[in-house]
Amino acid sequence: MKTTPQIIKEITENQMVNTLNQLQHILNDLINGKKYDGSKLDQDKLVHYKLCLVKIMDQKLAKNNMYQNRKDEVYGS
Repeated sequence: MKTTPQIIKEITENQMVNTLNQLQHILNDLINGKKYDGSKLDQDKLVHYKLCLVKIMDQKLAKNNMYQNRKDEVYGS
């Protein structure tokens, strides 16, 4: 089984873009009053979305020279 840092490291740019798009649709649905049945949500997919967001934020913060220790910790730099 892969560790969380390994999974994050393997996430591609395309996966990050797709994740943002999917989360935008989910949030729009929630704003418009749609109710999600928690038992029907794909937990693996939600975890993947979360890890994509972690990578996106790490890259953004690292680009701004902020939060460098977190990036080093996650990616082993």
